[in-house]
Amino acid sequence: MVSSTKLPFEFTLDQSPLAILEGLTSSFVEKYGEEVFAKATMIIIKEEHFFNVIKNIYGVTYVGQHNDLFDEALEKHLEV
Repeated sequence: MVSSTKLPFEFTLDQSPLAILEGLTSSFVEKYGEEVFAKATMIIIKEEHFFNVIKNIYGVTYVGQHNDLFDEALEKHLEV
């Protein structure tokens, strides 16, 4: 899990979910490397009120999910 403030990515109001997902993914790889990205089973980018799952080999990716749903998303991943 990484804070969005640690990545070289800036959100704008008119970005599509796909653009956000691609931007966060490329920013993560730029900062931490392709090897870390490849080895991870789940990568979560946390914001103040929302989270984004940019990689999840056991489920779906999420963009802009409210933090109220964070525990449920993490539990589903850990149950596998």
